[in-house]
Parts: sequence; structure tokens; C-alpha cells
Amino acid sequence: MSSLNKLPESMKSLPNAENIRLEIPLTLSEREFVLKCRNQIQDILNGMDSRHLLIVGPCSLYDTEASLEYAYKLKGLQEKVKSSFLIVMRAYFEKPRTQLGWRGLMHDPSLDGSYNIPEGIRLTRKLLKKLVEIDMPLATEFLDATSPLYFEDMISWGCIGARTAASPFHRMMASNLKMPIGFKNTPDGNIETALEAIQVAKAPQTFIAPSSQGVMSIVNTPGNKQGHLVLRGGRLGPNYHKDIIRTALSQTDRLIVDCSHDNSRKDPAKQMDVFKDVMHQIGSGETGIRGLMLESFLSLGNQIISHPLKYGVSVTDPCLDFESTQNMILQCADIQKPSFVHC
Repeated sequence: MSSLNKLPESMKSLPNAENIRLEIPLTLSEREFVLKCRNQIQDILNGMDSRHLLIVGPCSLYDTEASLEYAYKLKGLQEKVKSSFLIVMRAYFEKPRTQLGWRGLMHDPSLDGSYNIPEGIRLTRKLLKKLVEIDMPLATEFLDATSPLYFEDMISWGCIGARTAASPFHRMMASNLKMPIGFKNTPDGNIETALEAIQVAKAPQTFIAPSSQGVMSIVNTPGNKQGHLVLRGGRLGPNYHKDIIRTALSQTDRLIVDCSHDNSRKDPAKQMDVFKDVMHQIGSGETGIRGLMLESFLSLGNQIISHPLKYGVSVTDPCLDFESTQNMILQCADIQKPSFVHC
């Protein structure tokens, strides 16, 4: 190879997504499970299933053992509330960064700045497969053109985050994703950007992106008609209160409320207040709210990345502990019963 055709020393090649999927494949039954979960989520969003969607789990994945322990606990909770909720576990393996910080399991699996991305891709796919193997539906945020190639087949619900909802590329990428996609309001609280993104993603698009073989390609998308708004609060304050939600629902027919982020000011205890407020709105007849999101892990709070790490504690945003999460969800599970007022 001539020097002109060599990769610069600052660049290293990655294993292509097709090979990684063959190396760590889903079985037929696992693929069917993911499709079933996508359809159930779609039915909930479209009002064809009376249950509500709960997207619950750690701010970010970083520990296989702790993630699996949490998933088993969540699976047990799902069985108890299956007539009221469909629980989908947060499985976020990339973190959007506007400042310095850990960028997630896929990028830095050792949490030490070594950025062994090939290992991160494999470790992430192995963990997601283990979660799907136990019949746990998964949710994640898609940050760039590459991660869907490696992981889309394992994800039941996807998200375009507050920082990327305005990005033309992310809107076009969402139009090609084969699952319901939530678009978050921007960090300043603006919902118009997310509503525009939903409309763009709904339409067929043509754009340039890498293929699963790693070849730059022309992508023609069918459009994704399962886009929806996610309210996550903004710099000016929360946006989960009744009047704000009614205003939002005058512009769209369905939405999800994120109880964390700026709706709780990243205070995990305040997530409980947001959750109960929104559940009361649902109990009072608000049909446009189709789901809620919670950041929750085995233990309360978060920790600075150091070694050794505390087991089951978030390394990014503070999380609600599982026991509090479970008790709150159980209390609010049946919004038709008189006891719901005590949620």
C-alpha cells in the first residue's frame, strides 16, 4: 500500500458491523422477541394497548454484573405490573458530551480514558445480548451513524437526545430506524425542534452513511411513523406540569415524560415527585401521556469514576435506588383503583 493510501497514525480501523453481528449473533427467538416488544411499544403509543410505557434503568451501562442483577429485578417487577405497564430497560452505552467526561461503555469500556473502542463494541453487544436473552426489552439513545449498525437489532425503543434533535443527520437517521423513536425537547426547553424532527423522520429520506460492511453508501429510508415527543425539562424549568403538557398535546397527540434530567434537576428523589404528578394526570383522564422515563439503578446516587468503583452505583447522573423505584411503581400500578390517590 502506498503511503498516500495508508490510514494516518491517528486513525485505526474498526471491525465492521456485519462481522460483529455474526460474531455475537441474536438467535431467531431473540430477534422475534425484539420485534414483539417494538410492536407492543407501538401499540401503546398509538393507544391500541391501554398500558403505559415505563423506560427505567441506569443513566448508563458500565458493569455487566450489576446491569444483569438490575435487569433480573426489573423483570420481576414487570411480572407484578404487567397489566398496567410495559417496562423497558434503559441500556445507554454512549453518552452525549458537550464538556469533558466519560463517553460510555462503547467508547471507553475500561473507564480510564484508554478508548479501546473495538473491545467496547464487543462488550456492549455481549451485554445487550445477555439482557435480550432474559427477555428484557431495551432502550437507548443513538448518537451517531455507527452505533445503529452494531446494535439496532437489539433495541426496542430508541431516542434522539436533547442535544441532537435539531441535527439534520439524526433526523434522517431516525427515519431509517426500525423501532419507535422518541425526540427530546432541546436543553432550553423548546419542543418545536423535536416536533419538527418527528415530521422529518416520518418522511422518506436519502442521505450518505456507512453500511454494515463499512462502505460509504447512499441510504434510502422508508420513513419512521413512530416518532414521538419526550419532555425532559429545560434550563428554564420543568415541563411535566398539567398546563404545559396540555399545551404540548395541542401540537401532538402523544408524548412521554422523562422524570429525570431538567424535570428533576438531576435530583433522584425529585424523580418520584415528577412520576407521581404525571401518574395523577393519567389517572385524571389525560390520554396523551403514553409513558414515563426514570433513571434508576441498584443503589441511590452516583459516584466519581475511580478504582475500585462502588457496586451498583451510577457513574454518570444520580439514579434512584431500585427499592424506591419498585415501591413507587407498585403504588401507581393500577390507576383505576381508589387507592391510586395514595400513589
